[in-house]
Amino acid sequence: KVLQVSFTFSDPRGIRPKGICTWRFNFSFNSSRDFYSKEVVESLCQQRNLSIRRHMEEGIQPNQFAELLLGSGLVLNEDVHWITYRGTNTLEVREDGHPGRPEAPHIVLAGLYDLAHLLQMLRGECIPDEVQNFFEDLDLFFPCRCDISKHLSRQNGSSFRNAHYILDAFFRLPDAVRRTAFEPENEAVTVLSVPDASEPPPGFARATGKSSRKEREESRQK
Repeated sequence: KVLQVSFTFSDPRGIRPKGICTWRFNFSFNSSRDFYSKEVVESLCQQRNLSIRRHMEEGIQPNQFAELLLGSGLVLNEDVHWITYRGTNTLEVREDGHPGRPEAPHIVLAGLYDLAHLLQMLRGECIPDEVQNFFEDLDLFFPCRCDISKHLSRQNGSSFRNAHYILDAFFRLPDAVRRTAFEPENEAVTVLSVPDASEPPPGFARATGKSSRKEREESRQK
């Protein structure tokens, strides 16, 4: 469950608006009801001074946030450019099961966590089970997006939990990279096939082939 979401805004040249340019939204969270990792929450409380009590008493309801975000013009808008870090579209095959309870191999889509959390709130339900449907929803809500992690050398990922830092990193990229970073062909996902595997559980996908934003756009136009 999402605890915080941060947005930093700028114009196409990287110039921030005067005054406040970064906004952090704190969501409703109830430690006695919601499923969570105790270790992760404790770490966030120490590093970011989170107050679980305030999240429970004053936190924003995800459905209210989604309604306002839908009406803000930030989503469903090709003129808004979304920049994220570690939104890579890699897939990996996991074959390890629990001792005494072997599981069939399944494919896990790694990355796109930031947009996936937002997508779940905007849809008001779980994200699609199938990878293809997931990317089609991303194309609808966030049609212009890029992941800067593939343009940077290996760095400490904790630095990129800050929306302001992500935006700074993008505008430090060479001009040639920034000009093409949002083009559909720069985001392609390879979907693998696992032989003799049972139906994957919800949240996982199994298919064969390649798909890019450009190909999906052409398919919808036919």
